[in-house]
Amino acid sequence: MSTESHRSALIPPLRRAVAIGAWVALHAMAVAEPEADPAELPRVPPKDLAQAQKAFQVREGFRVEVAAAEPEVIDPVAIAFDERGRMFVAEMRGYPERREQALGRIKLLEDRDGDGRYEKATVFAEGLKWPTGVVCWKGGVFVSASPDILYFGDTDGDGVSDQRRVVITGFGAGLKRLNMQALVNGLQWGPDGRIYGSTASNGGLVKAADPKAKPIELRGSDFSFDPEKLDLRNESGTAQFGLTFDDYGRRYLCSNSRHLIAVMYSWPWNGVAGLPHPLVDIAVDGGAAEVYRISEVEPWRVVRTRWRVQGLVRGPVEGGGRAAGYFTSASGLTVYRGDAFAKDFLGNVFVGDVGSNLVHRKVIEFPKDRVQPVARRAKGEEKREFLASTDNWFRPVQCANGPDGALYIVDMYRETIEHPWSLPESIKKHLDLYSGNDRGRIWRVVPEKFERPALVDRSNHDMGQLLGGLNSGNGWERDTVSRLVLQRQEKEVGALLPGFIGRNTNDPRGRLQAMRLFERTRALGRLGPALLHERNPELRRHAVRLIPPAHLALLPPRASDPDPRVRFELALRLLDPKLEVDREIFATLARTSGGDPWILRTVALAARRREVLTDVVLRMEDLETAVTMLREAKAGTGDAALRPLFARAAKVAADGTSSADERKAAQWLLGVDAATSEETLWNWVDGEDRALAQVAAESLARRKPKEWETGVFTRWKRMAPGLREKFLGQMSPTALLAGLEEGAIRPSELSFQRRRGLLKHSEASVRKRAEAVLGALQVPERSEALAHFRKALLMKGESERGKLVFTQRCALCHERLEAQAPIGPDTASLRNKGAPMLLENIVVPDREVAPQFLLWEIRMKNGKSETGMIAEESAAGMTLYRADGTRRELARKEIDRLINLNRSLMPAGLEAGLSLQEMADLLAYLSGHGG
Repeated sequence: MSTESHRSALIPPLRRAVAIGAWVALHAMAVAEPEADPAELPRVPPKDLAQAQKAFQVREGFRVEVAAAEPEVIDPVAIAFDERGRMFVAEMRGYPERREQALGRIKLLEDRDGDGRYEKATVFAEGLKWPTGVVCWKGGVFVSASPDILYFGDTDGDGVSDQRRVVITGFGAGLKRLNMQALVNGLQWGPDGRIYGSTASNGGLVKAADPKAKPIELRGSDFSFDPEKLDLRNESGTAQFGLTFDDYGRRYLCSNSRHLIAVMYSWPWNGVAGLPHPLVDIAVDGGAAEVYRISEVEPWRVVRTRWRVQGLVRGPVEGGGRAAGYFTSASGLTVYRGDAFAKDFLGNVFVGDVGSNLVHRKVIEFPKDRVQPVARRAKGEEKREFLASTDNWFRPVQCANGPDGALYIVDMYRETIEHPWSLPESIKKHLDLYSGNDRGRIWRVVPEKFERPALVDRSNHDMGQLLGGLNSGNGWERDTVSRLVLQRQEKEVGALLPGFIGRNTNDPRGRLQAMRLFERTRALGRLGPALLHERNPELRRHAVRLIPPAHLALLPPRASDPDPRVRFELALRLLDPKLEVDREIFATLARTSGGDPWILRTVALAARRREVLTDVVLRMEDLETAVTMLREAKAGTGDAALRPLFARAAKVAADGTSSADERKAAQWLLGVDAATSEETLWNWVDGEDRALAQVAAESLARRKPKEWETGVFTRWKRMAPGLREKFLGQMSPTALLAGLEEGAIRPSELSFQRRRGLLKHSEASVRKRAEAVLGALQVPERSEALAHFRKALLMKGESERGKLVFTQRCALCHERLEAQAPIGPDTASLRNKGAPMLLENIVVPDREVAPQFLLWEIRMKNGKSETGMIAEESAAGMTLYRADGTRRELARKEIDRLINLNRSLMPAGLEAGLSLQEMADLLAYLSGHGG
């Protein structure tokens, strides 16, 4: 049966269920799991090597070759090539539930006859618990295997490790259960000569093995370390399984349905609070983008999806009830940096989807007027993949650039790759999760007319020969040269490198790596001024980042650099308090920003930290830019020096010729002005402009509670739910309890976190009153409300009317307002769910909560606590999103502990007061259907 026929077999029953009103949402915690029919779960047989090779469909002009296969390699998940062209392979034997047996190995593969097939295999190291990453160093390898990163050396050169030592430890330590899909992984050489890795969501308090080393909290962060010094540091991150760099040092990650994430900045700026979160999805088709698999959907996946749709088992219903057809398991992304493919492929990202048996390609574009890149499908691949297989066993967990310039694909080759925790037991018992644990393949993708170059052993090259490799068009060779230079630490390299940096005829990629090497070995010194005027913007960007203090006077002209990424690098550098710069550079960067949020927010934050923000915004001719800077810097607006700006805002707001954007900026400024009357703010709250209403609500809530609490209660019934949360978040417990006791507010209108805050208040009198009006703390079943609104599934909804309902009740959290990112899933993501699941999420938000939207209680060291959703994390701290739409930044050093409340940030009861027709309209808008 084809993929499309699987889909068509699933969708009509769903429609019939809705049509006859048989959508039965059973609480998965209260009902027995259904028994699977074995006839619906036939096993899928493997293919031998020749059959598997024929099962590929690859883009025209390419072919797929066998590089290695069982028995030489078993369960491969990561590879690395050394300077002799040998391949080190991390074998994750024991996946998915036999970690304690320590079956993992590092295999050394060699192609001794030069035919492209790695025919000799040696067990280099063994006795590992789930190894997930490998990188070469000094004849041996660093290996990630939670909770450790180990080094295996080979001092006698016999191809078998004779050294084993733990160099870093603590990944995932202390967890009761180690999530095998959230292990430390992705070891890669970075542009600065450090080894980078993905921490993944298991996190950990991690430290170098040196007893004197201090532990580092890596929750929400990736890491890097110097291979010689073993000095661990936080880097911006993290994702799940996959980490890659492009030729100019940009880092990208992937994580399940987020198949391409750009890291916008990292050390040392990731330790600065107040910057935008560094991880952004850049694919124009979204993280969980469509994929075009050619293999049949596994029978167990079809059954599980059907059960989830029917509410019979727990688990997210994605894709509107489709079992496949979108990214669910993105893994091992790699930027192609070789010289075997045509130039159009340089810098493209290749990422596997192991659940769909394919390798997807994205072309990354860098807009001329924006810092953030975007990624699109390649031409000719709009409705197909670069590579896909009809073989369900093809599991592309990792890609890699090879010494020959080819793209290598690491294929774990398993019948089933799925997290055991997400499989219902009645399905799991019919599967063999170890089927294929005696297999594994590594494929090589090359052009049809590819002729394999002879392998070169670089281990004996002198320094001059070695540095010549920086001119190579193959990124693997340039990286290997950089590594060998760092390993040897020879003195003459300092005299040779400036020649490579200063040659304008050289490839800028090689010149950049020479620049970074020179920066590692000695100061850039006299080369700084010239590099700031390079024709290539990437060299200018790195010059701005690396230029020593002696040349800081040369930086101001770069504030008008034609490339936005150079200007962003300069804005980041202004965050360094040690640098002395004229305040005019802030104003220039703001004027030349073109409204780019990355530049504006960074400049605003840097100006605020240096206490020149007021002066800078007063210089801005553009009121929108001035207001944006104040908002982005989260600056107080009580400074008397800002009165001229408020006066300008009043004129713009009253001027009918001003643009809508200018008036919005002016209104925001007037809203935060203490001189704006309470009457004006309440008029805005009562108005139809939701952005203006939010500004007014926030402004009122910042004033003394007694000034606005009465006004809240008199308007409560006609006030949008999102605005209610703005006031509830600032209302005193006494006033809130009075409103409950007098019937102005119904208990059902309080979110779980609000009820919990009252019932567990530090004052006994508050707890006693709360218990009297709220009862015991519990999550309401809400079955009656759900049963009532299921009738809306039978009604025809109208999208435009639904958009109005969404604006009034949902947009505060699910849509971008001004410069703020949405707190909950945006409307594009919601459309994949389908109306039945959307209804359940709206009415019973706590029943099935995606991990990223869970509610947390953050206990602070000062005894206070905060409740909300952890949306962003960095080395400096975390950003907590609260139910009222506000954000609170918490310094990591001030946090005592985190408590997962296993609830949704979205409060129950948002549907209160909606008619069935209004619910039908809302569902039509959210699902993308309806007239």
